[in-house]
Amino acid sequence: MNEKEKGEWKEKIIQGLHEVYDPEIPIDIVNLGLIYQINISDDGDVYVRIGAITPACSVTEDLQCTVEQVIKESIPAKSIRVQLDLDTNVHH
Repeated sequence: MNEKEKGEWKEKIIQGLHEVYDPEIPIDIVNLGLIYQINISDDGDVYVRIGAITPACSVTEDLQCTVEQVIKESIPAKSIRVQLDLDTNVHH
């Protein structure tokens, strides 16, 4: 993949993630600043690091699954890895 294709994928991922809401707050995770990192390899592997407002296990697992599903529906990624980062503080 070239940089242009990676940029297009990244835009599609972010666009899709605007539909994912934090369970505690009716605001999407992009506008909440919970998307910390999106990496796309030359082979089409996608790595996304996200945060969560509530570190409750059931909520964060659901959030991870939802983010992964949205990415699958947005782009034809070779593989998708969604890492939950509960150590980074969210600043509003």
